[in-house]
Amino acid sequence: MTRNLAGCLIELFPKAAHVRMIRSWAGIVENTPDGRPILDRLETYPNTVVATMSSIGFGLSPASERAITDLVLKGQCGFADLTSCRLDRFANLDPDWRQDRGWIPSNAPATEFSREDRPA
Repeated sequence: MTRNLAGCLIELFPKAAHVRMIRSWAGIVENTPDGRPILDRLETYPNTVVATMSSIGFGLSPASERAITDLVLKGQCGFADLTSCRLDRFANLDPDWRQDRGWIPSNAPATEFSREDRPA
């Protein structure tokens, strides 16, 4: 994939052809509907912890690492109230929330389960 990106870069900026790339990284930058992290130990699936930093993880890494450790080992965070970071805050989220916020065009194909198809 890096090679493909380098080829595209050279097509767009021919003078960049001499630049040597030492390293690169890639990944998904996720974002929650409210832009806040999810830190939660699920009651419905024992021993399952959901942790996402909603594209702000680097700044929160030390505290979130400690909170995630507490969730995994103790079942709850011992130093902070994570109620506002629970996954269930999205329980009543409209399935079209991305279109409503203008993140994707309203005519884009559906990529999510409908409410009827979602696991309980």
